[in-house]
Amino acid sequence: MVASVIFIGASVGVGFTVLQSQRSAYQSVYQNAAFNAAQGFIEQMRSMTYAEIQNVYDNPNSASLSTESISFATGLVSADPLNFHVDGNGNWDPNAFDSKEIVVDVRKASDGSDREVKMKMRFALNIKDLAQDYPSGQEPLSAFELVLGYSYEALGADGSRWIDSNLTTVIANHEI
Repeated sequence: MVASVIFIGASVGVGFTVLQSQRSAYQSVYQNAAFNAAQGFIEQMRSMTYAEIQNVYDNPNSASLSTESISFATGLVSADPLNFHVDGNGNWDPNAFDSKEIVVDVRKASDGSDREVKMKMRFALNIKDLAQDYPSGQEPLSAFELVLGYSYEALGADGSRWIDSNLTTVIANHEI
């Protein structure tokens, strides 16, 4: 009887540990998928010219960055622009974002077709003109800092919550 109680206690402990490990693994998959999606958008921004970024900076109400996304199930590339959001005064709105669904995994459905497992993400884009930060008397740098804020919905045993992060890159007006 004592051995049975010890065995049951150990089994419950091992079961709990396995469940925690599985939950941690899923969280890592979602975190990596969110980072990779944001990194993909940043890499597309880095391939843009200074003039393209300047156009968006000068016209935030009507311009967006022409980024693309790919469907893993179909392999098709489609336009998936990142929009800038400004408030009524023409200032960047740090609380506005684009909602997107990002593929986390591709699984086989019961009918043999591929099924995309998606997670919800939010992206907020901000551009800062770095020439405005130079002290008087110094030659200003013709460059823009692009900050891509991103959030992903993490599902857990206690419901879902949004995890926030951001990536930054600089686009300068020079030839390499």
